[in-house]
Amino acid sequence: MNNNNFLDKFKKVTWILTPFILLAVAIILLIQHCNPKKECLDCSKLEKHIDNIEQKIKDKDCLDCDWENIDGEEVQEPTENDTIIDGEIVQKPTNNCRAFFSGRLATDDSEYDESVIFHPNNQSEYVGEGNYPRANIAFPNSDKHTFDGIAIDKNTRVIIYSNKDFEGSVLLDITGPALINNVKWKGTHLESMIEEINNKNLQGNLNEVFPKNCRQYSKSDMHSWSNGSLKIICNE
Repeated sequence: MNNNNFLDKFKKVTWILTPFILLAVAIILLIQHCNPKKECLDCSKLEKHIDNIEQKIKDKDCLDCDWENIDGEEVQEPTENDTIIDGEIVQKPTNNCRAFFSGRLATDDSEYDESVIFHPNNQSEYVGEGNYPRANIAFPNSDKHTFDGIAIDKNTRVIIYSNKDFEGSVLLDITGPALINNVKWKGTHLESMIEEINNKNLQGNLNEVFPKNCRQYSKSDMHSWSNGSLKIICNE
């Protein structure tokens, strides 16, 4: 019986450590491949490769583990109301606890050819309460197309930090309802569209969720916001 317990623990530890060993090997191979002549490395590209490898490891189904750490302590197990984003257990979006991020403007109508609020596509993300330590990994669609629109439901607080892991300056700290589009486009050909969105009766129930007095421009250019991290907090 003791031998079986030892073998079970040994298998579990092996399964847990294997991804990290593979990650270390991958990093070494990347360095050797990208810099065979010991020339100056492109650190930004190397960092993205490492982030992608880490993400693939985190997205695995726990490698047959039973949600215990190496010391045998219980860790949080996702429920049917949760999901995993960038290796973090976060809640799925629900009424009064949700946020919508887009690399396009946030609108109420697909005829604008922008992003329709709470309808995620390949340019946006729709998430619930949780911590997102790397915004560019957690919100890849918005990051790819540059952050330009955010819609935050009532009773939902969003805090955006300039750096990863909730460090740096606070770029945004607001509790919804809030419909925010990028101030970068004020004074451009997109300003008339944003002004129309800010002052019209929005379609469906969006007009009730986002009354006119909560629609606004961002305080700064949103394009760099995905370089940092963010928290979504509900029921404070």
